[in-house]
Order: sequence, then C-alpha cells, then structure tokens
Amino acid sequence: MLDQGFRRCNHSIGRARPARLPSCGGRFWLHVQAVCRRFFRWGRDCGRGSVTLIDAFMKSDSCFYITRVTGLALVLACGLALPGPASADWNQWRGPLRTGASPDHGPIADQWPETGPRLLWESGFIPSDHDGGHGSPVVADGRVYLGLVWHERVPSEQRVLDSEVLGALQVAVPRFEEGVIESLERARTEQAVRLRGDRLEAFIEQWMDEHLNEEQQLQWSWWVVPRIRAGRTALSLEVIASLNSRRDHAFESVDELRAWMTEEGFDAEVQNRVLQAVPATIKVAEDTILCLDLEDGSELWRYTDAGEVTNRQASSTPAVVDGRAYWSGSTGLICVDAATGEHLWSAPFAGSGPAASPLVTGDAVVALAGRLYAFDRVTGEMLWEQTDIRGNATSPVLWEDGGQTVILCVSGRHVNAIDPADGQILWRVPGGNNSTPAVGPGHFAILGQGDGFALRTYRAADGGGEPELAWEQDWLTRRYQTTPLVHNGHVWLLGSGRHLCAEADSGSVRWQETRESTISSPALVDDKLLVLENNGTHLLMLAADPDEYRQLGRARVDAMWCPSPAVSDGRLVLRRRDSLVCFDLR
Repeated sequence: MLDQGFRRCNHSIGRARPARLPSCGGRFWLHVQAVCRRFFRWGRDCGRGSVTLIDAFMKSDSCFYITRVTGLALVLACGLALPGPASADWNQWRGPLRTGASPDHGPIADQWPETGPRLLWESGFIPSDHDGGHGSPVVADGRVYLGLVWHERVPSEQRVLDSEVLGALQVAVPRFEEGVIESLERARTEQAVRLRGDRLEAFIEQWMDEHLNEEQQLQWSWWVVPRIRAGRTALSLEVIASLNSRRDHAFESVDELRAWMTEEGFDAEVQNRVLQAVPATIKVAEDTILCLDLEDGSELWRYTDAGEVTNRQASSTPAVVDGRAYWSGSTGLICVDAATGEHLWSAPFAGSGPAASPLVTGDAVVALAGRLYAFDRVTGEMLWEQTDIRGNATSPVLWEDGGQTVILCVSGRHVNAIDPADGQILWRVPGGNNSTPAVGPGHFAILGQGDGFALRTYRAADGGGEPELAWEQDWLTRRYQTTPLVHNGHVWLLGSGRHLCAEADSGSVRWQETRESTISSPALVDDKLLVLENNGTHLLMLAADPDEYRQLGRARVDAMWCPSPAVSDGRLVLRRRDSLVCFDLR
C-alpha cells in the first residue's frame, strides 16, 4: 500500500506539469519529479522500519530537501535556473539531461592502477551488432536497462541474401567520379595480378593517390585496397549488381538460389562462394528489454515480443522515467513497468526498421523513427506527428531557447527546433548528419559532414528564435558520428579522430589531440571525461580541464565502439559484443 501511494503521488506530480511552461518551468518540474522519486524511495525504506511515517519524515533530510525545493519555486518564476537532478541515475541516452554529464558529483578515483578499474561483474550472454544492434545501457534506481532487437538463426530450407551475407561478400560500391571505378577494375584485372608483396602495396598506394582525394581514401580504402589485392578473384561488378538486386530476398530453397545464379550468369566458382556465405538458416527477431541488478549483474526480468529483423542497425537506448521504461523497438515504441517488465502499451511506427532513442518530456515521449512522433507517456496515444522531420540515427534533445523549451532534432543536414506542444517546426539551421546535438546553457554544438564544416556551434539569439552561428571548424575523418559535450562554457569533442576543447562562444581552441576515438559519445562525471578509443578496446579518463590536455588513466575494457558509457554512483556500465560489464570507478 505504501509503495502504491507514493507511486500515485509521483504520477500525479508528473501529470500536473502544464503544457507550456515559463522559462525555467521544465527544469523545475523535472526537479520536483526527482524529489518525489527520492521521497518514494525514502518512504518505501522507512515503511520497513518501526517508526511512523510522519515522525520519520519530519526527522529526515528528505523533509528539508522537499521544503527547500518548494521554497525555490518563487525564485524560479523570476527566471533563475535550477541545478540538475540530485539523482545519480543515468536513465536515458546521454544521461538524465541528455547532455553527456552525470549529476553525480561523488568523487571517482583520480587515477587507475595498471590493471585499470576493478571489474565488478559481467552479465550473461547478450548479442550485439548483426544479432543485437548497438544500443547503449542506462541505469535507474539501482538497475541496468538495455533494449535490443534480439536476433537468432533457426534452421530453414530458405536462403536469404541479408545484409550480413552481402557485407561478407563486400558488395558495396562507392559513388566515385566517372571513370574511377572503371580504372580500378582495370588495375585489379590487368596490372595488380602481376605484382606481389611490397610492389603490390606500393602500386595500390600510388593508384589511390592518383585517383582518389583524401576524403575518398578515408571513407573507402577498406573496400578499394582488398579489391585490388584480390585481383581477378574479386567479384565482378556485374555479380555485385545482381546480388544487390536481391538484397533480403528469401529463396525458397538452395536449388532455387542456384538456379537464379545460373540464370544471372554466375560461374561455378562464384556460385560456390555465394553458397558458402549463405547459411542454412534464417533470422528471426524479438524486441527485448533487459533489466539487470546494478549490484551483481543478475537478470531481474526480461520483456520480449515479436519483432522484425533489423540486423545491426538497431541502436535505440531506453529512457526510464517515473517507474516506466520506454524503448523504440523494431516496429514501434514500447512502454513497460520498470520494476516488473509488465507490458503497459505499444505504439506502432508508420514504417519498420531502426529508430533513435526516445525522449521523455512532460507528458510526452518523443521518438524519431523515419518521422518524428510524440506519444502520451501514460496511455501511448499519439499526440502529434511531424512528417517533415526524417531520420532514425540521431536522437532528439531539449534546449532552452530564449525562455522557451524546444526539441532539437536533426533531419538531413539541418538541426530543427520543434515545439513540444504541437510538433511544429519553429526554425532550422545547417548542421548534423548522424550526431545528436550537444546542448548547454546558451549554446548547442553539432558534429556534421560536408558544407565546409565538421564541428559547428550555435549561440542562442536574444529573445529566442533562430540561433546565431558562433563558430565552425572543419577537418577530414572517416566518421562524423560522435556527440560532443557543452560544459562550463566550453565545447568538448572526443571523437571523429580527435580530442578537442574550445570556448563555446568564440571557438578559440584550448587544446586538441589526434586520438583513435570514433563513434562512442563521452561521459562527464566528477570533472573527468570518460571516452572509448581504439574501436572500444580501451577506456580513457581525461581531466575536464580547458587549460591542459591531461590523461588520468587508460585501461583495456574490450567494449564495443558504438554504444556509449553509462555512469551511476561511481560505477561504469559498458556494452561488450556479447555481454554488459560493470567497473568500479571509485
């Protein structure tokens, strides 16, 4: 009964948030909800003791805490900002405020031993990549949550040319200038076959220098180099085109696949290569939400439902708010009870496939899945739909724009400001690609590709509305997909091949280093930056010091390079290729 009472109190406070708030209203109500959750946890624990509820509460620091927050309401009405949530949870993509910064200011170690931070636990088997995607873990109320499209292969007479099979056969073809592909084909079939060893490698390097610019070499050397090395044994362009035309097609039997290849003119050697690459199984998928105990990694519950095959593209991260977990699965948005995993509601998307990480704001859950949706977070009813916003890789965030809270969402190569009340586009500015906007007071930063910039920072305009371009910086790298941080008046980028700190307003670079960090977005805790490098094999700890690039620790953790870290109460949760792991940072 006590638990239910506090849950009703928490729910009522969350539902009481007005549709349109004053300048600080969003932060105030987030804080009130955090207080209510703290009160609920205190009340639950108190209920197990021998003292009465009222007496215990009046003697507790929770009474002082709630009184203090209530007393600040008048100050907030004057436009002053309230600090972030007191909770140490990392309950959604990029943390509780989606800034990449943890509100947990409890100290973590200033340095690590040679063996790195202590491993506390490793979970049971959890697939990833082609079999489970690249979603990141989150932490809420002492539990770890992960959403994934769990793929399994089952025996079948069918033969499917899915993305995993075609990737193994390297059937991608770059869009180079006219004549470049033809030159490459001549090089591999006429010249490279006569070369071996160092002479072949020198020939490949010379060919790329003569035919590809620096950006093309960065983006496509993984395809060009092995193709020239393979010489006449590489699949022809005609074979590649035929295979691509049957992507995800299910042949009813191996005989039907073989008959099709014969009809397409594949010789016996090529047919055997394809048949060896295609397994005698097909993939099935289940939308899955896992809940683990933060203390020991044991599985507390698992929610599953029928899903659609998405392969490695699924990378949505759950949002756990007010006792509910929201996650974008393969066909729609799913809401479950965070304590039990009980299914509460599902809301379908117009199209299937991957989706970005949902954002909870006020009474709505906002999800980008081909288009931008808002659903009632209690009932799942669609509140609005914005079809002019496209994409599924970059997640929406909230930003304070001249006293109005807006949703920032990337569509194409623009950052759009969306009115949370009705989904209308308020303004748009150039920027973005697959990176989520990094927000901070008065500024937001976006990593993109093309149009003469890689990192671009905007400054809020006086009175709100379309922001002003503060500065931009350009460089060439293979991937532009990490999300920066905006913190203490600086922009911190720890990805796309470099580590950089610049003043948010002027763009003056305080320091920058070339490092092997690529996609995974960093986390900030206790004035320390945590970032993965070398394709996730190592974790780096840096001082969040604009005056000096200072490495505090580096440890081998063998994590994946796409999912981002989750930090809570001095513990770090990372995703490996077949599990979750937790390290002690204290």
